[in-house]
Amino acid sequence: MKTPTMCRLMVVDVGNSAVKSSCCEVRAAPQHAAGTPVIEFASNTPQVWSVPDPGSRPAWERAALPYQELFGQVPDEQPLRWFVASVNRGLEAQLAAGVRRTRPQDVYVQLRASDFPIVTDVEAPERVGTDRLAASVAANARRQAGRAAIIVDAGTAVTVDLVTADGVFRGGAILPGMPTAARALRLATDALPLLDAGDLTTLPPALGKSTVAAMRSGVVWGCVAAVRELVNQLAVDLSPAPEVFCTGGLGQPLGSWLNRPVTWAPQLVLHGIALAGYHHLRHTAGSG
Repeated sequence: MKTPTMCRLMVVDVGNSAVKSSCCEVRAAPQHAAGTPVIEFASNTPQVWSVPDPGSRPAWERAALPYQELFGQVPDEQPLRWFVASVNRGLEAQLAAGVRRTRPQDVYVQLRASDFPIVTDVEAPERVGTDRLAASVAANARRQAGRAAIIVDAGTAVTVDLVTADGVFRGGAILPGMPTAARALRLATDALPLLDAGDLTTLPPALGKSTVAAMRSGVVWGCVAAVRELVNQLAVDLSPAPEVFCTGGLGQPLGSWLNRPVTWAPQLVLHGIALAGYHHLRHTAGSG
């Protein structure tokens, strides 16, 4: 079975607060099919669907994936390969069933941690979130030779991970995302209100003159300070200084508050999924 040199993929990142997807073309490097492929997305920004906030039941039990929008990204008759990274088992099961029911001509693959082409140095590689591995694979492909990369992904959780200059995923830190921290304050107290999502997209004064303003200060500045220090700690003794990539729903404003050069990469996770998908196809072809 011949290794593919060009293929069209649908790549999907199923998260806890959003589902992101994009159609892309993957072309093998000109010098050899085994080289790092070129990824061309159909759009500069992914299709994003927000998952309803969890209530008395898990969000996926009362959510319906937007199949019309999702499937509208590709020609109806064209067979397609789907590669999916997921940290939300319920929504991923919905997606898999929907694809197999609606597009039986397609191939659907849920990626496992072992499918991502990156060396890992962590205690349990198989338990690392595939979104973290996908972002790390993409950052590893994009970083300058000889420089490490730090990846900040700001969503339901904020992850801050390190890929060393020799291309090894070393792990990192996981902390509550700003919307999650705000929701925890509301749920764990009797009188504190739930902050509006828009309250978390601008940097507030540190000194809050009202309850809401004080909550905004604590949630936003708490996250900014934590991520700044985590980046500093991960970068200790690294020379040259690592590149910092930011992604995720609040990655752009958070990255602008870190007081250091940052690359905003809205499709970083999808890029890594596409690279892993192509790696999976090469492996399948080589063993076929």
